[in-house]
Amino acid sequence: MIAIFLLVLIIQAIRYVAVRKSTFVDKLTKVYNRNYLQEFENFINLNDYLLATLDIDHFKLVNDTYGHDAGDKILKEVANTILQSIRNKDDIIIRYGGEEFVVLAKIKRDDNISAINVIERIFKNIQNKRFYINEEDYLNVTVSIGINLVPNKSRTFQEAFKLADQALYAAKTSGRNRIEIYDETQKNSNSEM
Repeated sequence: MIAIFLLVLIIQAIRYVAVRKSTFVDKLTKVYNRNYLQEFENFINLNDYLLATLDIDHFKLVNDTYGHDAGDKILKEVANTILQSIRNKDDIIIRYGGEEFVVLAKIKRDDNISAINVIERIFKNIQNKRFYINEEDYLNVTVSIGINLVPNKSRTFQEAFKLADQALYAAKTSGRNRIEIYDETQKNSNSEM
């Protein structure tokens, strides 16, 4: 009788974990979703990460030209390329919404270089990949990336995210297909105006 009770308890625990995990993983791309971020953002130690936002350039055009199935395929392949480019146990990838992703690249011993290398590797791997929309036809996809090198200077994750997002916006307005780093001096000169 106790064995049956324990078995039922174990099965229920496994189901609970599976359901809980599914609420934090984007069904299309298989990376963490915004729910994950909302649940755990207060537990992310901003001293440990470089924060980057990544947006697929001209993604609406892909959907409008080739349809949403092709757009979904591109999203899945971009997410997979990002996953193959990060360090599995160190970095975190989150689909923030639509065609935008958040990358938390782990800083090693106060050294940003390894984290920056992860972002550059993601950028180059996406540039070098052929994204097939069917058996024969492919697209060259580009991304714009904004980086906040010092998210730990922000009081909250959302403040740190906004700074990376400002750099992303700068990348998009500067012609797309580029990486921009948030420059604190821009903020200071803008606030002095």
